[in-house]
Amino acid sequence: MENDTNKLSPPLPSERTPLLDDGTQNSTSTRIPPAILIIPVAIASRLAGQLPVTTFFQIVQKLVCKLWYEWNDPDNFPLDGRVSGSLCARPEIEHNYAASITFFEVMEGVGVMIACSAAGFFASRYGRKPILLTAFGAVIFGYILVMASQFGVTANVEAVILCVSMVFQALSSSIVTGFIANMYIVDVSTAEERTIALSTINGWWTFGGALSYGVGGLITTQSNQSILVYLVATAMLMLSCIYVVLVLPESFPEEKREELRRKRLSHAEAEPVSGSGQRFSALWYALTALTLLFEPLKQLAPKRKWNGKYNLRLLYCAAHVFVTQIGSRYAPLAIIIYYTTKYSYNPAQIGYIISALFLSSVVTLTTTIPMIVRFLRPFYKKRAGAYEEGEISSNEVAETSGKLELHIVFVSWILAALAMVFAGSAPTFPWQLFAVICVGMSTGHVPVFRSVVAASVEPLKQGETLAAVEMASSVGQTLSSIIMGTVLTVTIATLPKMVFYVHGVFVILGAFILFFIKDSDRYEISDN
Repeated sequence: MENDTNKLSPPLPSERTPLLDDGTQNSTSTRIPPAILIIPVAIASRLAGQLPVTTFFQIVQKLVCKLWYEWNDPDNFPLDGRVSGSLCARPEIEHNYAASITFFEVMEGVGVMIACSAAGFFASRYGRKPILLTAFGAVIFGYILVMASQFGVTANVEAVILCVSMVFQALSSSIVTGFIANMYIVDVSTAEERTIALSTINGWWTFGGALSYGVGGLITTQSNQSILVYLVATAMLMLSCIYVVLVLPESFPEEKREELRRKRLSHAEAEPVSGSGQRFSALWYALTALTLLFEPLKQLAPKRKWNGKYNLRLLYCAAHVFVTQIGSRYAPLAIIIYYTTKYSYNPAQIGYIISALFLSSVVTLTTTIPMIVRFLRPFYKKRAGAYEEGEISSNEVAETSGKLELHIVFVSWILAALAMVFAGSAPTFPWQLFAVICVGMSTGHVPVFRSVVAASVEPLKQGETLAAVEMASSVGQTLSSIIMGTVLTVTIATLPKMVFYVHGVFVILGAFILFFIKDSDRYEISDN
């Protein structure tokens, strides 16, 4: 009887099992795979999220100018309230404008960290689709606030409304929706398909960003209205919500959420409970909420293996992404500022540089990385006994080695470091364009490293683990704006190339952390 029961029980999920059941994906031969259905959402989220960026900068610049005149020289401010470029060409206003942009960038970094944590926490309990719809709703509300701030309110009121709108936009930026899309892809892909699927979805997500800057600027320039671009972006997000509700299947269905809940309960019952029967204060509830907010970070804690050693794989993954993001997050902005100040490039030339960077990234992510993975994967096939001796038994090996992904990430970061140094040293515009293209070619590390992270844990916990690593990444991104921005500001007049060398130091240092990530520490069925 016991043997019959075992035969009827479902097999344990392996690292190569997609969370979306095959019956859901392939009920008919014409059913479109979920990995394809999520592509329009990725493009629209990035396009709508970045479409008003240049317009927002213009709004902030005018607001800073109005505030300065209102506080310091109200008599010289035009009665009709129109702000011209010559009126704002004062060093004090330019300094305040730069400080405001830096403040909003830091706010976005903090918001992304909080949002990724919350998305990982709630998506594992309610599914991916509700969290994606919530993020879209928050962006829409933020855009409505921006539009409301342009209807004849005072400068002080406009500043308050914009700050509130930035809170909603920071908590639901395109980085957050891109992270949710990555969770979705990890759910519906097998281990063999995951790297290619993540690279493809990130490529289309980047494609949305490539369209956004030119289209957004064109809409605002042609209409001479700052509200129109927000209306277009809001309409795109509303259509995306309808698409998600009607077309996109849930990648983390209820049975999987229930299975994960049972595992959490069994784990909680095994832990000692302290303080039972005591009265809980407001401080206790606040601390509990804060603990829940950062719950995904528990996935980074070292776990003891069967041989008594600790598995530090995820801790090294977090350290790697934290260090590399300090150097790389500010890189595109550093290139633009450097070329604008030192070579006096006009907007058209800067547009060519940005387009080359984006298009190179799109081709790399959608075409080059998938081709490299398909070509090299046969050379990384694992055989019995391929693990390091004493780490795990030879009959519990994965189908392929995870070293392929680690090698791609390492080479990509080395290419990024060299390309950035070359971008700062290239003497002519064609060579600078080539250097920027090389920077775009190095972006393959983004999705491939997410595949490395997903391979570290069981399928049910991959979403929360990705959230934990994204939190570490967002902290690095926030520090990047502060550290690299300070380096560029201090050295732009005397050592303008210094920021590119500092970028290389952080990137190479982070790349070498990859050597501490062991292939034998990947998730195996026996680990569970």
